[in-house]
Amino acid sequence: MWSYSFFIPADGGILILSSNLTGQYWNGSLNYFPSGSTVTGDSIYKTHTAKEMYVGVADGVWCDSTHVVVGTDEGWCVRYYIF
Repeated sequence: MWSYSFFIPADGGILILSSNLTGQYWNGSLNYFPSGSTVTGDSIYKTHTAKEMYVGVADGVWCDSTHVVVGTDEGWCVRYYIF
């Protein structure tokens, strides 16, 4: 099972949050692509900010122009610096 969410900040970039169930384990990731980036299958290696998580990512919200708060499937929230 796989799910994802897109968040587009005012600068035109794109934040992708994803969750992936593999066997018995949930994994998640956070990837930010700056404005003007082309997001393709291999562009994960060109991301500006990337964070791999060992929990599923349920939701996220921008709290200012450089920080995002991410909610996980385990019920905790984490604030990340994006730029």
